[in-house]
Amino acid sequence: MARGRTVAALVAAMLLSVWSITAIGAEPLTDDPRQAAEYGAGWLAGLLDGDGSVGDAGANLSTALALASSRTEGDAFDAVMGWLRANAESVISDGSADMPGRLGRLILVAVAAGDDPRAFGSGSLDLVGRLQATLGSHSGGLFGAQDPTYDGAFRQGLALLGLRAAGVTPSDWPPMQDAIDWLIAQQCGAESPPEFRGAWMGYRSDTGAPCLSDPVTFAAPDTNQTALAVQGLEANGVSSGTDSALDYFELVQEDDGGFPFQQGYGSDPNSTALVIQALVSAGQDPRSSRWSAAGPSPYESLLSWQLGCDSPVGERGAFSSPFSDSSPDAFATVDAVPGAAGVAYPLPPVDLEPNGSTPDCGDGDDPGDRTPAGDDPPKVATSTEDRAPAASGPAVAVTGDPQFTG
Repeated sequence: MARGRTVAALVAAMLLSVWSITAIGAEPLTDDPRQAAEYGAGWLAGLLDGDGSVGDAGANLSTALALASSRTEGDAFDAVMGWLRANAESVISDGSADMPGRLGRLILVAVAAGDDPRAFGSGSLDLVGRLQATLGSHSGGLFGAQDPTYDGAFRQGLALLGLRAAGVTPSDWPPMQDAIDWLIAQQCGAESPPEFRGAWMGYRSDTGAPCLSDPVTFAAPDTNQTALAVQGLEANGVSSGTDSALDYFELVQEDDGGFPFQQGYGSDPNSTALVIQALVSAGQDPRSSRWSAAGPSPYESLLSWQLGCDSPVGERGAFSSPFSDSSPDAFATVDAVPGAAGVAYPLPPVDLEPNGSTPDCGDGDDPGDRTPAGDDPPKVATSTEDRAPAASGPAVAVTGDPQFTG
């Protein structure tokens, strides 16, 4: 999986219908979200190379977090963790500065694995201290020196989740309160148009100005930034903006129960999964009537993207996306697994089952075989270049994969 930081691409115009493709519509493998998470984790486990890697550093980090969330595939999780321990320095730095989003996620997986995030890996890196040292590098209260236009709230939420996982609180590290206050102030309020109130966008230099879609940078409020902001604040006991964020989620929810990246672009599995995690962090039941007003729940929408028994055996359990043409999408799957598992971060130390179950479709294929039928490898959509919704008309700036940001 490639990673996208800051501005990853200017995408050539696509018809709105391309983004608005609904899920593939085949019979889901299961109607049990946790079982679906287990199947997705099994598919991810099948991607591992001999060194415990599935791709670049961001991909390995996201895969580890997905496997930990599933509570299964412990052997694969141990293998990925081995790679992360051996390569931690390259994971957390972009070559010029430490990346707070990466640090936050690495702390999350370290704690889940039972490792010490203050002496992590072969280099005994102090991930917590490194994350704390990034505070204020760009502007007061914000983690990281990187341009926050497209991922400021997202990485801030991840950083706060990592600190919470490590047991850091504002009482023992007072600057953390500045980081919390920064994120609170970034939420779109009464000064913004009704359709954006309660949401977060990547970054606002002037928090007194309304949240708007910027025709120059193409930045706008979205569900992904909002979901991570809610999780980061809720994990630290801050609920002051949660009700308005929930109202925003309710406003943008699609009739299929899922959530779009931005209003009007149709559900996608990544956004749906991230919002499910935010709902869980806020004490909401994604199956409740509030989130099933049109019939389907967010879980039903998410599971409709999972490839089932009509797919080759090596693709079953993976999640597709609007960009993968009904083929496995690794980026969608690493996000979908924690959402289907119904977990909010941070995770406690986990004791994973060595291997999870794999789909048995009763068609003679070995359900334990994670290789595709035939000699060709599975088609896996891993590019993060064309990942933002784009309507017919102007090109749209996108952030690529927000999971892989700084």
